[in-house]
Amino acid sequence: MATSSAKLLCAIVNHLVLPPDLPDNVDKNLAEVNHELLQRVQNACRELDSAIKGEFQQELRLLQSSLAHSCNYSEHFVDWQVDEILIVHVSEQNTGLLVRHGTSELKEYIIFEAFKVSAKSENVLESLGALQWDFPTSAAAIPNKVFADESFQQSLAEFLQKASFERVGKFGATILRVKSPTPEARDTNNPALITGLLITLLEGLSQLATTSPIRKRVRDEVRWKDSGIPWRRSPFWLRLRVGILRHLEQLTCPSVSIAMYKALMCLLHAQLLGPVAGSQAPELAHLLFRKLGRRIAKLEKDGALAAAADIRISVAYPQSPRFRRIPACVNSAPWETE
Repeated sequence: MATSSAKLLCAIVNHLVLPPDLPDNVDKNLAEVNHELLQRVQNACRELDSAIKGEFQQELRLLQSSLAHSCNYSEHFVDWQVDEILIVHVSEQNTGLLVRHGTSELKEYIIFEAFKVSAKSENVLESLGALQWDFPTSAAAIPNKVFADESFQQSLAEFLQKASFERVGKFGATILRVKSPTPEARDTNNPALITGLLITLLEGLSQLATTSPIRKRVRDEVRWKDSGIPWRRSPFWLRLRVGILRHLEQLTCPSVSIAMYKALMCLLHAQLLGPVAGSQAPELAHLLFRKLGRRIAKLEKDGALAAAADIRISVAYPQSPRFRRIPACVNSAPWETE
């Protein structure tokens, strides 16, 4: 992967760790930032695969394959593997959509899970800390034979493609001006086109699906100056994290999936530490270092949990070359560690 510019690297760290000094306007290169985040997660997957020495190799490679196809869902419908998951970002509808093969009693079904990926600005500003969200918002399951129909896949792909780029006035954010609702470009859209309408239509083909919820603490910021579009944390990044957690849970079990997810996030932070220490302000590098330290501590706390699940993730992850290079990065950085 080509070396990122200092500006792009700073934008990536902003969305990853939410430092105090954030921009006061939306990133003009947000699409590039999202692509870079995806690439770095894929690199972290490969490093984790190497660090745990073949254990859960198949699961991590399925995750890598799912991440690689996450932006090309219309083509991926054709050669979709049973254990892969489709992680879709319907950006204009403020929605994430996970499409996966069912398990257990839903083994003969395809499950669709929809959820909001960015909170209303008002909710973020009112919150004293992280928001507590359960994912998904809604879910439906349709039989495999229905999903296998080529015309159904084509119609679904076209709908998602249009919904990703077209603003629907009925679901768009509005503000009252002179007692009349006016479109508000500075706020997030209502996800009901996907979480409500699409899931209801899919339900009509078969049934609602009850899925195990994923609870996450969702941190966000609203920063703006004058009348510009505010800076918000990347909705793409939240969609990606929820998709990774759900996929790992489907491939393993809740305890193993959480340990693997935490190890993956540790590696992602470690990837950035060296470049950030060499090109960004010392305060930003120090913050990233402290965030990484806390994540490693959380993973080590799960040592007993991981052992009970008969895995060695929390022991194996420091064997990655990334973690061995962390002391050198820290020692060469222009700050004193706490």
